[in-house]
Amino acid sequence: MVLGVALRDVLPGAAGPPALPVGAMVELAALADRNGYHSVWVPEGRGRESFSQLGAMAAVTQRVGLATGILPVFSRPPALAAMALATLDDLSRGRMILGVGTGHPAVSELGYGQRFHAPTEAVREFVDIVRRAMRGERVRYAGRVFQVQDFALETAPPRVVPVYVAALRSRMLRLGGEIGDGVLLNWVPVARARRAAAAVRDTARAAGRDPARISVACFVRACVTDRPAPARDLLRRIIATYAALPSYREMWSRVGFAEEMRAVAAAPEPEAAPGAVSERMVDALGLIGPPETVRRGLEEFRRAGVDLPIVYPFSPEPGDRPYRETLVALSPAG
Repeated sequence: MVLGVALRDVLPGAAGPPALPVGAMVELAALADRNGYHSVWVPEGRGRESFSQLGAMAAVTQRVGLATGILPVFSRPPALAAMALATLDDLSRGRMILGVGTGHPAVSELGYGQRFHAPTEAVREFVDIVRRAMRGERVRYAGRVFQVQDFALETAPPRVVPVYVAALRSRMLRLGGEIGDGVLLNWVPVARARRAAAAVRDTARAAGRDPARISVACFVRACVTDRPAPARDLLRRIIATYAALPSYREMWSRVGFAEEMRAVAAAPEPEAAPGAVSERMVDALGLIGPPETVRRGLEEFRRAGVDLPIVYPFSPEPGDRPYRETLVALSPAG
């Protein structure tokens, strides 16, 4: 099975183990490279900046793809993103993948000081500008969200860098089918992944594109362990932390967890919210247990139309050893 891996610490709000040093994440990327993973995906929010991590990973890997997973489009101007992407594609000798998405309004507006508006159009324009720059064009662009008066890369990469569009809602799924080389799903059960993959390919077909040329990828939380109870408890806390974000709360309500989302919202204090996350929801959103159990779960996503399941390791135990054990146990290299 073709597999990617996402490398990120447990969110601080989930009260997980201490953050891993960046150096440990870089070593995990090298381990993924040696074990035959397709790509390493580095998320970005209010934690570590993605391009600098990917640069360090490029220096210690040889074959694995290196992806922003995802780059929020309101976090930096598209011209600057094109510069970083071109630089890293040169450094990695042609292994970069651009994963883009809207990010979250609270982070963009309160943290970055950027207005969050017209998110679907923002992603469309961001991708268009980056692609034009990466083709070596002189970009002059007057969009609804982004404007570029005059920009050109001094050195454009010799290849086309694949672009994955992150999608939680149907509008972004359709956009991915229209313009993306791939679509990236996150935090979805298998049934939702199946519907989303079909929607992407239907949209691509309607747009006159070959649906077989569009890759559907999906982050899948995974913990290989012989002690599942602590991992299940941690996953509950992680889910409750994400449920504080309206985009995830709304998405989970639509895909069959409305009761859980109402219970999370009604929790008298944040510490009580994980108790509202049902066993059913934990089973649907995480793969926890021995290697064969996790592999079977990944295979279910593949049969549902996900071309690239992306293992997203997590563990209640401190240090990088649990991450290493999960990566090695699920190694595509066998």
